[in-house]
Amino acid sequence: MLTADASAPAPAHDEESLRALLVASDAEVLRTLDQAIASTGDRTLAVMDLAEAVVAAQGFRPHVAFVDVTLGGGSGLALVHHLQAVQQEIAVYALAPPERVAEALEAVSLGAAGLLLLPTSGDAALRVTGEVRTRRTQILRVIALEEELHAARRAGATMQSLALEHGRGGPQALLAAAAKALVDVTGAHAASIYAEDGEVLDRASGHGPSTLPQRTTRQELGELASDAPRELVAHERLRAVIEGAAPGRIALAAEAIAFVSQLLALRSPRDGEDRGARFEPRARFEQLVAREVERSRRHRRQFSVASLRASEIAPSRGGRLEDVLRSVIRDGDVLGREPGDDEILIMLPDTGALGAQLCRRRLGVGPVGIATFPNDAKTAESILVASRTRRDAGLCSVVRALGLDVMGLKDVVAMLLDERGDVDAGVASPRRLDLPMPAALSLVQHACHETRRAGACSIVVASRSGVGLASAVREAAAAPGERPHLVEIDVERVAAAEGIEAVVVAAEHGTWACCGVGDGDRMRLAHAADPMLGDVLVQRLTELASQDGAR
Repeated sequence: MLTADASAPAPAHDEESLRALLVASDAEVLRTLDQAIASTGDRTLAVMDLAEAVVAAQGFRPHVAFVDVTLGGGSGLALVHHLQAVQQEIAVYALAPPERVAEALEAVSLGAAGLLLLPTSGDAALRVTGEVRTRRTQILRVIALEEELHAARRAGATMQSLALEHGRGGPQALLAAAAKALVDVTGAHAASIYAEDGEVLDRASGHGPSTLPQRTTRQELGELASDAPRELVAHERLRAVIEGAAPGRIALAAEAIAFVSQLLALRSPRDGEDRGARFEPRARFEQLVAREVERSRRHRRQFSVASLRASEIAPSRGGRLEDVLRSVIRDGDVLGREPGDDEILIMLPDTGALGAQLCRRRLGVGPVGIATFPNDAKTAESILVASRTRRDAGLCSVVRALGLDVMGLKDVVAMLLDERGDVDAGVASPRRLDLPMPAALSLVQHACHETRRAGACSIVVASRSGVGLASAVREAAAAPGERPHLVEIDVERVAAAEGIEAVVVAAEHGTWACCGVGDGDRMRLAHAADPMLGDVLVQRLTELASQDGAR
């Protein structure tokens, strides 16, 4: 007795319905089970012979089976074992009359999920199939979650590899890696990426055999991609055509292309363009900063934003603004400026405060405000506010107020030690000290120790023999912990630096500059948390050492 074709293949995957195999010699039992189970939409296959049951198990692939263990003089017990061998996730329930319950219990010992006493009812069958359906739903959910987790890990690894390619080889390496990644994540046989240049699309990269043209238009590409089995994925100025992708995987391709587009947006300007002439509008720049906040938070990285005035660059450096910036920024840095506005913003990806200060020194201009994520601020808005606030605070710097940037080292020190050096620059105001030598050395050592506690730091000190600030810095740098980047500028034989002591400590949280002269067993010093003063001292010390070396 068959209510379904045992040789027919199992139906397509359906998470809701079950396939139930019914094996019994009693037609009434089969009819009761069949009617009850089929009423819920599940598929049944009823057989009265063990040989038919073995064949049915192969093609029908049941989720649940009801087996009369008394069938065939005990062969029903063997069928219980056989069904579990060929269909590992099957739930087998033993059927037996009350007087043969011992055989049903033996079936349970062989792995059967339970037993039903004959004559059974439709309600009992529905209870069993309901339990099987619940267990199967739970198993399928776990499998789906595992697949999602695997897909997420694979996507994360893909995004990380794309970011590495972007950092190592620039846009072209990124696009080549992206085309390969599209093939990998979608199971396609080919993928091509087009970059938009106005109305013309140039194929930036391809992977796998493809008949797509090297140059086309957006409309033509859309028509080409409409032919099966091609799929078009677009994000901002990128278009990707994927050929032969596996069903359900285009969403992964869309995520990858969006990520690549964002990476390219962070790389401003693009290769081959006039780097100095490209500025992102303010709204676009703020959007990129917000994206960088999320990226840096996710990967536990730093990045910095610098704010400066265009009017400060031209008088100090000369030449075109574009040329000055071209000589300073890296390919991955992003410039922001609203047309006609005096403010220029620079985003420095993967750059802490120390790296940002190097950029500021390369600019060599007036006040430049630096804010670093996450040390100074943790949101895009607060980072921009912090950089602008520090830029405006630089307008009150002692360097600008006293014109120290045009003075020699001796004049700078003399001015700061004199009452004429009293300048109200807020927290960056210089302070004068007249201390015994041991106290002065302890002050410098304490400043170096505090700086090292904040992470990476750089120390520049005027180096000479004997007891002085240089000896205090060396002792602090040799203490256990992360070693600072120490630069000693030898001024031992430099007449213009005779008697002058100077140290500049730059750290992730700011810059501290200190200079003065030794007078026997005492030291007169001036110090300030002023990055511009630190730049002036380092520049003057370096110039004097270079001049002495040239002689």
